[in-house]
Amino acid sequence: MTQGPLNHLDEALFEPGSWRALDASNVAVPGLLAGSLDAALGWVGTRAIATVFGRLRSDFRVVDVDLSGNRGDAVTDLVADWAVKHSRWHLVRPSGGAAGRHHIFIHVDVATLPALREYVAQLRKSFRVNTSSIDVRTAVRPLSAPHRTGATTTVLGGARVLREALRSCPDVPAAKRTGRRSHGDIARVSQRSRSSVSQTAARDGSGSWLRAALPSPVPGGRTLPDVWDEYLTHGTRPVIGGMDHSGSTFELIATKKMVVAGYTPAQAWNAVSAAHPSAMPKACLNQKRWVNNVWNHCVEDLTTFFAEDPTAARSADQASPEVLAIVDAARRRLHVLLWEYPVRRRDTLATVAHAVLDRIERTGVLRVPVPERNLVLDTGIAFRPAIRAALRFIDGKLGTLHRDTLNPASPETGSFEFELIPAQGTAVLESSPPRSHAPLPRSSTWLPLPPTARRFWQTLRQNGPSAIAPLCRSAALPELLNTPAGPSTLRTGRSSLTALAAAGLALCDSDGIWTATSTVAPEHATAAAEEADRLEEQIDAERQAYRQRQSGTWAAQRRRALAKDHARYQAWWDTLPAEERQERQEHHARAFQRLPLTTQEALKAQFATRRTAAGINEPARYARWREAFSPDDVILRTTERAAAFAALPGPLQQATIASWERHRARFGLPAPSRSRIQPPEPGPQPTFVQQALPVPELLATTGV
Repeated sequence: MTQGPLNHLDEALFEPGSWRALDASNVAVPGLLAGSLDAALGWVGTRAIATVFGRLRSDFRVVDVDLSGNRGDAVTDLVADWAVKHSRWHLVRPSGGAAGRHHIFIHVDVATLPALREYVAQLRKSFRVNTSSIDVRTAVRPLSAPHRTGATTTVLGGARVLREALRSCPDVPAAKRTGRRSHGDIARVSQRSRSSVSQTAARDGSGSWLRAALPSPVPGGRTLPDVWDEYLTHGTRPVIGGMDHSGSTFELIATKKMVVAGYTPAQAWNAVSAAHPSAMPKACLNQKRWVNNVWNHCVEDLTTFFAEDPTAARSADQASPEVLAIVDAARRRLHVLLWEYPVRRRDTLATVAHAVLDRIERTGVLRVPVPERNLVLDTGIAFRPAIRAALRFIDGKLGTLHRDTLNPASPETGSFEFELIPAQGTAVLESSPPRSHAPLPRSSTWLPLPPTARRFWQTLRQNGPSAIAPLCRSAALPELLNTPAGPSTLRTGRSSLTALAAAGLALCDSDGIWTATSTVAPEHATAAAEEADRLEEQIDAERQAYRQRQSGTWAAQRRRALAKDHARYQAWWDTLPAEERQERQEHHARAFQRLPLTTQEALKAQFATRRTAAGINEPARYARWREAFSPDDVILRTTERAAAFAALPGPLQQATIASWERHRARFGLPAPSRSRIQPPEPGPQPTFVQQALPVPELLATTGV
């Protein structure tokens, strides 16, 4: 059986030997009963079978919410809250139909099952729906099976929630709570798969390829990369990015590499069936399943990807030669820059810079997002001010750090971006902003290693084999340039190289010459994945706390602290003499008027946001401010502002009006009104400029 978190949970949730098939109309296919989920999933796509379902164990139930939209989401939240209040293990999975429809898996016992049924009955009564809309069921589609429409649903909350559910599920064996396969399991699966390869091929024959998708020709086609040819031939796992280093991930990537290399389905299966016993063991268990669930998906994904962006075909396997050359030149410039940085902080600078350059190399573009928390996951450096300092240092020296791409109002959709500057004499490639600020694939290989190990490996990779003494100097380990490596430096270098050798990333020959390799020892890959999981959980918790900053204890304490500070400032202001307050207002008003329009708008937004955070209602404060002026004051100030506005160039007038409209829309302020202005004598109608003038807000600094 496939050893993954979803499959381990399915083993715990469902009765063994109870798997049945469903067609696209949600009708059970008669005469089919599988003893294992793996065998049942092999049915999908054959004989009009759309998906499979099974019976839950006696201590589990699923609440099926078949309501669309907000009503379905509300019921789902209420059921999940019920499980939390009763301290019951639960997991939420979209059912795959319309938005709002969910399955809530809940662990129950003799006492809680009647309470759950009673609560669901109350929900049906409250929402005025029948049993089919909210029901407690014992049979359902497993987590690892697709919806009958072909859609694939994932657990709400993503990989972090899935891992936590796997760890806390009562019936999951302790050995499977990590969701990773042991090396002994790999060996046993490999032996079992080799004995069945010829039988599988003979049984399926060439007819199975009638359902295999044929890959479209890849622009600038290529051969299978050497590291993946080594994987298929000798079972040696190459260095990969991402947080998941399970065997399934390597099989998926290897399949993608064969698609990109232009393999036909038959050629790919021949390569899989002839692979080393440590490579592609799961694929060899079931040819049909590999074709349907791996090969066809890789072909579909890559075909769509290349159709949307033909230039991306060059980076599907690796970056273009031009980008690789620019990155290599940047790494060499980085080694020179290290000597300008304090020796105790060079590890941080090198680690952060190489992580950014790795991201450029992986994506094949010269401009990439660099969120700080993602760099924590890339580097293992938990002290974010150190990451920030490293980015500031390489800004302008190695590339350009674009800070204007971060939107504080929506931090999840934007971040700082780093654009690599090609060296002089290098062909300049067109660079555009990244299409996504989502976390990019990353490598956890370096997390358990000493900080200096990455520098040594990168130096060996660039400069070739070297002895330890010159390697320490090339890696900028001594404090001063051209300083020989002392005993302490050599000890640090020896420790780092030993760690690299234990991880499988470096080799030392009989002459004491060290060489960098591109393989990772399985034990080190497991340790790195565990460290990456720990970091990811920490970062997820930080992000969740940050994005929920408007609620909870921390947010309430923050609002109280801001309100206390504001009260202190207001008390200080009230103690000032009236003349001094007037002088300060006029001084800051003049200073504000001299600022550029964009700076004025930013300051107004900053002040309004600060007042809102302190618990002040901005529209109400604005109304009180306007009411404080007498009609005569309004007429006088409006006349002065109208004259100043009329003296502005036409484009600047329009920009001023647009700026105020944006500010009003953002903070819910009313449009300017002239109802309170009563001229003492009838006069001419106001001009267009006077009608459009947003003057009342500019009458005092408190309105800025």
